[in-house]
Amino acid sequence: MSNDRDSANSIPLISLQEISAILKTHIAPVVTATAFVRIPSGSHEVYKVTDSGNAQYILKLGARMWPQKIESEVATLTYFRNHTQIPVPTIRGYRVGNWQTDYVLVDFIEGQKLAFLWSHLSQPEQISYVKQVASIYAELDRTSFTSIGSLRLGGAVGSLDSLDTLTGPDGLLVGTSLGPYESLQAFWRGQLHHSIEQLASDPLLADNADLHQDLYCWAEHWAQKAPEPDAYSLFGIECIKTNDIIVRDGRIVAVVDLENFQINAPEFLKLHSPLHFDGEMLQVFNEECEKLGVRAWVKTDSASKARYDYCLRSTLIMQNIVPGDYNLYLRSNDLVGLKVRLAEARDALLSTLNEGA
Repeated sequence: MSNDRDSANSIPLISLQEISAILKTHIAPVVTATAFVRIPSGSHEVYKVTDSGNAQYILKLGARMWPQKIESEVATLTYFRNHTQIPVPTIRGYRVGNWQTDYVLVDFIEGQKLAFLWSHLSQPEQISYVKQVASIYAELDRTSFTSIGSLRLGGAVGSLDSLDTLTGPDGLLVGTSLGPYESLQAFWRGQLHHSIEQLASDPLLADNADLHQDLYCWAEHWAQKAPEPDAYSLFGIECIKTNDIIVRDGRIVAVVDLENFQINAPEFLKLHSPLHFDGEMLQVFNEECEKLGVRAWVKTDSASKARYDYCLRSTLIMQNIVPGDYNLYLRSNDLVGLKVRLAEARDALLSTLNEGA
């Protein structure tokens, strides 16, 4: 198997013979791979595989940028199958422990992605699917963990895989793990400090500690305001997208691509439109979630609303504490411009903090 999985020039990154060896290990000694095609994916190298008996599978290979995502996805699939009624693909085999050789092999699920089918559905069909999705969210909301992080094999909570990779202007990784965190306060402190460290790691800023040292004090002040939910739930960091939902004959038959699931405070779901529904269907979704008691959508619960407001403001902080365009300043060695940009961002966020005080 190729050790250069991050190289755009090595396509495909695995051979038919290597896939056959995986099938012989996990399916049957006489089975071989007869065809495979690469499928676009944001996190992994993903292939649809056909074997000598015309059975089809999805094979995911690990990647340097997310060294433990394969293990996390295997653990999440296993948790869903053992503890919920949420339909997920069957795991046929996996190998974890080294991103260069990690993989997971699952059954290919026949059906269509809800995202592709959506515009061709009647309103009653759309409502039916929206309610099915809401029931999945209700199951996720009933999961309960004592710390924030990503699942590992055996049910342990490990470091976050979805938020732990930052890169500096030189393209090198800044940090490879975050958490697990025992509280929401610790989570936000870690996130904010990690963002500041991204700036501090750049050689151009080695002699300019004043650009970021005051941000640590400010981040600590904000982190200490974190309220605590009673428990944490297992949700996708980007929720469940319609592109991840496979449907057939009017029913959801599988939720796929679970590598971005993590354990976090339920209110984080409200930070993004969950499925990019239009206004009418989003209202149906919200109402169904409320009827099912999904905590992230309980509008009458003042404690939940307070935590949601906090999460929303904290997200704003995380997006601005390290300006998205700071690389431009560093590459041009414009430390003066960077300092001005940081001051502008800090003033705007302090204003937000004062509004929420």
